[in-house]
Amino acid sequence: MHTDILIIGAGPAGFNAAKAASTSGKKTVLAGSEPWLPYWRPRLPEIIRSGAPVGGILMQQAGWYHTAGIEVMTRKTAARIDTTGKTVFWNDGTTTGYDSLILACGAASNIPKFPYAEQIHVLRTYEDALSIRDDCARTGRAFVIGGGVLGLETAFAIAETGCKVNVSDISEYPLPRQLDKEGGLFLQKLLEQKGIRIFCAVPPEKLKDDIEGACVIAAAGVHASTALAAGCGIKTNRGIIVDSHMKTSEDTVYACGDVAEFSGIMPGLLTIAAEQGKTAGMNASGTAIEYTPVLPSPSIKVAGVSVLSLGSMAVPSGAKMYRQSGDGNYAAGVILDGKLTGASFIGDISAGMKIRHLMENRTDMSAVASFADILAMVS
Repeated sequence: MHTDILIIGAGPAGFNAAKAASTSGKKTVLAGSEPWLPYWRPRLPEIIRSGAPVGGILMQQAGWYHTAGIEVMTRKTAARIDTTGKTVFWNDGTTTGYDSLILACGAASNIPKFPYAEQIHVLRTYEDALSIRDDCARTGRAFVIGGGVLGLETAFAIAETGCKVNVSDISEYPLPRQLDKEGGLFLQKLLEQKGIRIFCAVPPEKLKDDIEGACVIAAAGVHASTALAAGCGIKTNRGIIVDSHMKTSEDTVYACGDVAEFSGIMPGLLTIAAEQGKTAGMNASGTAIEYTPVLPSPSIKVAGVSVLSLGSMAVPSGAKMYRQSGDGNYAAGVILDGKLTGASFIGDISAGMKIRHLMENRTDMSAVASFADILAMVS
């Protein structure tokens, strides 16, 4: 079999790459290792909660791919790539030739060594979600390793099944990538009031009674799946190194999403994966466009508490942090060299998208002396 454009990986990056490439009219094949059509991985906690069929979280139904001219190959795992012969060899013994190749292989979950755990689950696939749901029903207790976005969303989904759940994080507070310490502690207090207990910076050896006999789930970050690219000589670092066209060190091979490293950065966010996928798909099909970095803006809702983070909440030397809290709401902003570089909201996030425009437009904020001043600029 031969195709004009072959995409390995059927997550959001691969899906958007296929969608963009197919507009050229060239033959586009999207290959994924799972038995399902592409689905929304961020919605897997819903499956833990409901046990619903995968059809409810599909990105598109089968008819859409037919209309778009995209061939989807399921249950396909790549064994190796011959970039000279432009051929992918699959684990099932078949091969696919290509003119252009897009690697959207994603990432694999980190599984830390953790005492007292009989088994450690991860949440990357639909089947993972069902396995966690079943194990929680069996044990009646769950322990989530990691207080980031995935960890908190997973914990809440488990709690909604009636299972008791605890969360542990090595940081001093939950969501350390999205919030400053004061905001993280504010969120922790709100979640604990809703029955989700969070242990921060507590050695696991002190949590034996909470871990032993529980369904243990690792939500402790991921690492890019670079082995396939490295195996055929494509340059990798933490991820597959790409330029602004999402092109790798091999002329006819592109990469996007969680597996791609652009300018030393690997955000691991859905909106960024989608934009990189679009860029890779257009370039692979012959339309030259450059990737424009997307402002990181992860948003979650846990136990009825909304959280939105924009940019970076790191406070480098010379930066100023402004905060505002009350009535169950918290907001903070970081200003560096007269520009807003990060903002976060807990509870009421309604001002978030307006403030995002201030950041994207690099609005002068040098006169700001409080968070109320920031809000006044968008009211």
